[in-house]
Amino acid sequence: MTLRSGGPSPPQEGIFKGVLLAYFVLVLHVVLILGLGVFMLLFAGVVTYLPWIMALGFLTIAGSGYIWWKHMKKRGRKIRDVLADPLYRGRSVELSFLGGMVSLKLGQGPDALPMGHSTLAVPRQIVGSETHKAEKLIRLAYLLKKDLITIDEYLEAKKEITSQ
Repeated sequence: MTLRSGGPSPPQEGIFKGVLLAYFVLVLHVVLILGLGVFMLLFAGVVTYLPWIMALGFLTIAGSGYIWWKHMKKRGRKIRDVLADPLYRGRSVELSFLGGMVSLKLGQGPDALPMGHSTLAVPRQIVGSETHKAEKLIRLAYLLKKDLITIDEYLEAKKEITSQ
């Protein structure tokens, strides 16, 4: 009798792995179907109880506003006094909810900067005339490349820019 080493595995081991894989796939399908069922129940619950969910959200916002108002009243301050503070002078206060989907702007007119923004925040730079000409020529070349202007219009505009 001869023993072989390194030969193919017995066929029963391959069958066992195949059956195990089939059961695993079957279990994954059952989990997927159960997950979809749970999702549908939750989604149906959200749709069914949407008025209650909205009312709870509104009450939460109103309650936090009341607590803030009560805190301001306890300290003897009014919104007018807060906005008259030198920190807020000449600026508007913007309250944003839900990532900016809902916002309330208090303070100066539409030209006023919101809190946290300043005209000095971004330094203004003076562009030299050569840089300005180069930017114009780059824009002009882009228009020509995209066939938005003809070669004659390009040459005329280039001549005008370089003569300045």
